[in-house]
Amino acid sequence: MGGCYEPITISGLVNRGAAANGDVPFYWVDPDGRPDWTDDTNPESYWFTVWFTGGKWCVYVVFFEEPVAVARWTHTSTAQTPPSSGWTLDYFIGTGDQWGTPTLSNGEICSSPTPTPGEPRFTTIVGTGDAGDGAFLDSGLQGGGGGSLDSGLQVEGVEPTMVGNRELTATYTVGEIVTGSCQLLDADGRAGPFGHTHVYLYSVDITTRPETIALISHWMATFNWPSLEYTFEIDTTELAPGYYDLHLAFPGSSETFRIELIP
Repeated sequence: MGGCYEPITISGLVNRGAAANGDVPFYWVDPDGRPDWTDDTNPESYWFTVWFTGGKWCVYVVFFEEPVAVARWTHTSTAQTPPSSGWTLDYFIGTGDQWGTPTLSNGEICSSPTPTPGEPRFTTIVGTGDAGDGAFLDSGLQGGGGGSLDSGLQVEGVEPTMVGNRELTATYTVGEIVTGSCQLLDADGRAGPFGHTHVYLYSVDITTRPETIALISHWMATFNWPSLEYTFEIDTTELAPGYYDLHLAFPGSSETFRIELIP
């Protein structure tokens, strides 16, 4: 599809009686080829993001003045670019009648003869898992349910355990819930919803040469507004003992963690 899209203009929104409209610049193309837009040009007042997921388009708006208000509209259109009207408010924190109804314009493939893709708005990925100190996961190599070694970090004085082609990040017992979280930060160190975080779970067979992996599941990490974190979890109840790769895909970057499940 096109490598560049025009900025979207959102109008028709109201925040506490005042118009809340703006341009939302394009910044990346997601894995299914559709564009995502976000706006951080006026971060002290509001935040717009427009994206396609789960077979529908979404418009997400956050107003930062206290009390913080959040709203999401969806549209079942599967077009390559989002529709201009017909949006349904399906989620909000705050007063529902303060929002208005969004109208979108522009957002088409760039008319420039040599379009240049936009760049992600974030500059840094920081793990915020419960293992601490920049870890992405909740546990480490000292076992499931509360291991103390940092998940996803090199620990001073501890030799990494290699399993196949990757270092082993954490060990869990079958039936445990694997959880993790991270933040995407902009150049000023502010965390926010700077694009989608895809989560992939693969089974790993290290007995073959080369090792083989098979996709088990794929979903989107949840953006948690109070903590400004992307969070994910894996229920291992139905998984067999063995090795697995947890792959996080961000706009233009990725992280992979190899974990072990024991009986």
